[in-house]
Amino acid sequence: MFVVAFRVRLARMFVTDISRWAEFGQAHHESFADHPPATTMVEVQRLIDPAMLIEIEADAIVVTQSE
Repeated sequence: MFVVAFRVRLARMFVTDISRWAEFGQAHHESFADHPPATTMVEVQRLIDPAMLIEIEADAIVVTQSE
């Protein structure tokens, strides 16, 4: 089997500075403009790497095909 297509259905964004929501939202829009997934943005105190500003978790539907 191999992947034919996938579509992100849900994205969760964990951000360390919610005041930058518009920047994060713009990047999200640029990535998913054609088929935007349901999205949640949550502010967290910190991520595992202090240099990280955002972590994105996504659920997708994958379509496979047998050879």
